[in-house]
Amino acid sequence: MKTLVTGANGFIGSHLVTELVRRGHRVRGLTQPGTPVDSLDGVDVELWPGDVRSRRDLRRACEGQEVIFHLAAIPSDWAPAKLIHAVNVEGTRNLVAGALGAGCRRLVLMSSLAVHRSGGHLDGVEDTPRDRRSLPYAESKRLSEDIVMDSRLAGRLEGVVIRPGLVPFGPGDRLASLGLARALRTGRLPLIGGGRRIICTSYVENLVGGVTLAGERDAAAGQTLILTDDGYPTWADLFGAFARELGAPPPRLSLPWAPVHVAATAVEALYTLFRISAMPPITRYRVDLWRRDFHFSSARAKRVLGYEPTIGLEEGARRTMDWARPLL
Repeated sequence: MKTLVTGANGFIGSHLVTELVRRGHRVRGLTQPGTPVDSLDGVDVELWPGDVRSRRDLRRACEGQEVIFHLAAIPSDWAPAKLIHAVNVEGTRNLVAGALGAGCRRLVLMSSLAVHRSGGHLDGVEDTPRDRRSLPYAESKRLSEDIVMDSRLAGRLEGVVIRPGLVPFGPGDRLASLGLARALRTGRLPLIGGGRRIICTSYVENLVGGVTLAGERDAAAGQTLILTDDGYPTWADLFGAFARELGAPPPRLSLPWAPVHVAATAVEALYTLFRISAMPPITRYRVDLWRRDFHFSSARAKRVLGYEPTIGLEEGARRTMDWARPLL
């Protein structure tokens, strides 16, 4: 199968490219010009520089491809709303146009559970209302899903939407996993509300295995699928697993949710007032995720794809920290 992966040199993208190549697919990897591609060193992939905001770039990249995996995005709750919309929404619209023009068969979109509000979910499903509208990133993913699943594409392009777990992690994750490891090493990382809320994770090898199946299996066409690891870990479980692999003590300090949320509101206001573009140390969105359970089920993916996450939290944490330890 000839495949195009956008965002091919990113954390999840590079793992997906490696898995597709391992399974015998011919892979073209779209990379943002000027970004490092060392994550794909030694992988038999055709590197293809291009910007998802350029219809011309995407039209050329889609030529000759059968299945497209769309991972390129701005995955931030703090980036400028116009940039998020231009890349996540208009980039998806451009890719659909390129896929139609090139006669591609299927487009698999990497979306996000951020489309759902943190209102308390235990075994949430794909049909849970997409009710988070105030966050530009979440809104961009909802709109991107609508573009890919537009009924007017029926018979011309098969759409598939993937929503990974709340916490994707694994080797190569320089944002969440490496940042968490560094914070745990200092011993100053607090929990919020005791870290008791249940969450859902996606260890990257489990995730890309499921994403690959979404491109291969006929039954995936037209489906929205959640890909999470098995189990019901809490925030404290996740942090504890990382800490054990580092030989560091697990977080012991716990802060109540309400004052932390007030602090996040104040920090955001200051960053906005002084037009600071850097990511704040805390945001309301990230603090909000600690308030209630946020766990979604991959039962539909198991039924439709035969998806089976084989790597558990402890083993995933071990592999991730083995990668991160030399970088600390």
